[in-house]
Amino acid sequence: MPKKYINIYDQLIKNSILNGECLESTFKIQTGKKHKRPYFTHKGKLLSVSRQAWIWEKGEIPDGIFVCHHCD
Repeated sequence: MPKKYINIYDQLIKNSILNGECLESTFKIQTGKKHKRPYFTHKGKLLSVSRQAWIWEKGEIPDGIFVCHHCD
């Protein structure tokens, strides 16, 4: 049975590790996708870890912004 999380951000934190100043996801990278990035499922929806982390930290993603999946 899948784990129950209070919200998306609870799920992100519980599946991440702190590496220096970076919070790194421990979710597996989805195979078969055009861009190989970590995704996770929350309430039946497939979500990008990097996009959800941005929204949590900075708010909605502005048009024309590409959210990277690593520190740079």
